[in-house]
Amino acid sequence: ERIDTVFMNTRSSQKGSDENGDKDADADAERVLNLASKNLEFANDKSIILRKSYGDLEALVNMLLIREDLRIRLEGHTDDNGTDNYNLTLSQNRVNAVKEFLVANGVDASRIETSFYGESKPIADNQSEEGKSKNRRVEMHFIKQ
Repeated sequence: ERIDTVFMNTRSSQKGSDENGDKDADADAERVLNLASKNLEFANDKSIILRKSYGDLEALVNMLLIREDLRIRLEGHTDDNGTDNYNLTLSQNRVNAVKEFLVANGVDASRIETSFYGESKPIADNQSEEGKSKNRRVEMHFIKQ
């Protein structure tokens, strides 16, 4: 299912390709990427992207369609519920779901790298529900050319 949103980068298009325009465009790209990463949510214990995440993912798609010079790396992580193998597979499936969303909306698959770590790289304590929630994530990074 395709959800359409519009992303306009007015600052850099007004300035052309001067140095400040490039920096503004890069800052806009980072902001869009960070929002998509931060607001990405999945159905519990599944690799189904929740509908409320679509808007920010669409903005990322539009950014990637506008900025053909950008490449992206997706890194999947989970909390420590379940076995190591289960969590590795879940993190892989979630990364693949994000990649499939981007590709289905027009981003060339060759511009997307994926990796998955399961529960091996927590960013918070797995002893609390809040910590577990933070560990369930797909991190997104631009790949510097």
